[in-house]
Amino acid sequence: MAEKQKIVVVGNGMAGARFVEEVLSLGGQDQYDITVFGEEPYGNYNRILLSGVLAGTHDAKDIFINPLPWYEENDITLHAGVRVIASTESRRRLTARAGFSCHTTSW
Repeated sequence: MAEKQKIVVVGNGMAGARFVEEVLSLGGQDQYDITVFGEEPYGNYNRILLSGVLAGTHDAKDIFINPLPWYEENDITLHAGVRVIASTESRRRLTARAGFSCHTTSW
């Protein structure tokens, strides 16, 4: 079996998550090693419905599109609560910060 290519998604918002869902729907799980960086410490949620949570018309659990277990079930590496602060496409490197520490990741 050929080595999987890597996909790195910066941003775990609705667009980034939808992209990953589409890759998976096309069989990408077998072709790609998928890594997602998201600044927020939880899975993807519908930001449009967030105002309903704040107003009390929606429960917070009801707006999650992809809760944390979904990433593991789909063999996706999620770096939740990690902000990407720099990227270098030519070197294929990201620098990310979690709390006060910085990490560099290559893909």
